[in-house]
Amino acid sequence: MAAASASSLAGARLRSVVLVWKVAAIGGLVTFAAYTLFGDGFDQFFNRYWYNALILLAAGSAVARAVMVRSERTASIAFAAGISSWAVGEILFDFVYAGDPPYPSVADVFYLLFYPACYIGMAILVRHRLSEFTPMVWFDGAMAATAA
Repeated sequence: MAAASASSLAGARLRSVVLVWKVAAIGGLVTFAAYTLFGDGFDQFFNRYWYNALILLAAGSAVARAVMVRSERTASIAFAAGISSWAVGEILFDFVYAGDPPYPSVADVFYLLFYPACYIGMAILVRHRLSEFTPMVWFDGAMAATAA
């Protein structure tokens, strides 16, 4: 009985998360349509507030995955740390420095922290998802890196 109530609670939580995502998607479309129709008058809101809200939504979803999903949790935590770091950098850039930061700035530190966190997350995913790391896998990786 306790398992059934926990399952229904998880289902209700998932439905509420999906509802929030739907509302955010519709809000994004409405905002984009308003930006397209009204142009310059809406530029400040779209580029400063809505952009940062979307980055915070991405960071929140990464944190939610790290909390709710047990599989590959360490990779999720690394990705959540990276996206959250980028979000902090964006907020500092827009609201503390008003779009004109000194060089180097504290925002730059948070922007740069994104990369090692995401590299760590990708390395953890590769380690979890590959059963063996043969020379052919190294070759495939080198070819993909060369193509990029």
